[in-house]
Amino acid sequence: MKMKTFNQMRQSLNEGSVKLSSGEKKVKSFKVGKQNKYEAIVAKKGNIFSAYIDGDHLDDYVSVAKAEKGIKDFIRLAGK
Repeated sequence: MKMKTFNQMRQSLNEGSVKLSSGEKKVKSFKVGKQNKYEAIVAKKGNIFSAYIDGDHLDDYVSVAKAEKGIKDFIRLAGK
């Protein structure tokens, strides 16, 4: 029997869905990384766009395009 990694256990507990904070609305979601294995979400609250990768908050941006670029840059730098 193969042992689960921490990330796999965390995902099974969260049931694979990202819980956005109150007032946030999902603007865009897409897959990133090698073999498209990480879920990326851009959410909007007011005039701030938040970037999430695999359920974890990455950063806040002023536009959707900058949030997408930030997500892709992070994945490239992390080597995932």
